[in-house]
Amino acid sequence: MNRIPAYPNVPTLLQKVSDGVRKWDYGELPKGDAGIDATVGLMCELARLDYLDEIVISLARKIASSVNYEPLATAQSIYDWVVKNVTYTSDGHDEFVRAPRHIIKFDRKGDCDDMALLYVTICLATGIFKNLYFRVVAWKVENQPNNPFTHVYAMVEIPRVGVIPVDCVMDDGSNRRDGFGHEVSPILRSKIYRV
Repeated sequence: MNRIPAYPNVPTLLQKVSDGVRKWDYGELPKGDAGIDATVGLMCELARLDYLDEIVISLARKIASSVNYEPLATAQSIYDWVVKNVTYTSDGHDEFVRAPRHIIKFDRKGDCDDMALLYVTICLATGIFKNLYFRVVAWKVENQPNNPFTHVYAMVEIPRVGVIPVDCVMDDGSNRRDGFGHEVSPILRSKIYRV
């Protein structure tokens, strides 16, 4: 039985999408830092739901088994899969979060929160990684003095290596994704959430 994630004070509408995949509509999320807390809270809920989904588990096993479940190679291979198979698409004016199983099965697109959530969810489904995080950052110097949070990415703790940033939308300036082990710069302020 699928549990509907609870988010306090936000109305929830469960919608069926084709092939049994479900979509939760939380209505409008708050603005500013409160909106970040709400969005990341929703991301954590979705990760805890979708990592148990058969679509996600099957993909996680396929990726991890291709590198003999070695933790660093698995983390890199999951990053490579997300970068290769998911197209960056901005949400536009309305912020929303796509469920990982929906991205895998249907549209293969998303923005930074969608890609970070997908990465973390696949990592959870491997059963290898226990310490996963979302890091939200303000990094655009032109947005001073308010420095609003404008970006989120994953962080994964690899045994005997440490915590590695994993930014599935970061590129090196030549449209080549370069976010495994690298972070945006400068980081003016940030907040880290444990999944």
